[in-house]
Amino acid sequence: MHDQPGAGGQTFPGPWGERVSRNLTPHPSGLKDWTDAQVVTTVRKRKDRSGKDYRPPMGFGFYETISDTDMAALITYLRSRKPRTFAGK
Repeated sequence: MHDQPGAGGQTFPGPWGERVSRNLTPHPSGLKDWTDAQVVTTVRKRKDRSGKDYRPPMGFGFYETISDTDMAALITYLRSRKPRTFAGK
């Protein structure tokens, strides 16, 4: 683990191979330039901004049915975080 919560960069090994967590802060390398609609599509439909599928380990099944109220709260929370970046391990 590192000391930049939400900045991404953590490796998750599993049966899917290794995945690296994404930056979920309002940093330029994270969600700064994402619209709310893009965040909604990513969380509910597991698609990146270009329409490409994201893969595990994120629990997409859980988030597919998140309510509009909870989604708005999630986006508000992510946008309220301090912008951070992960420079490496």
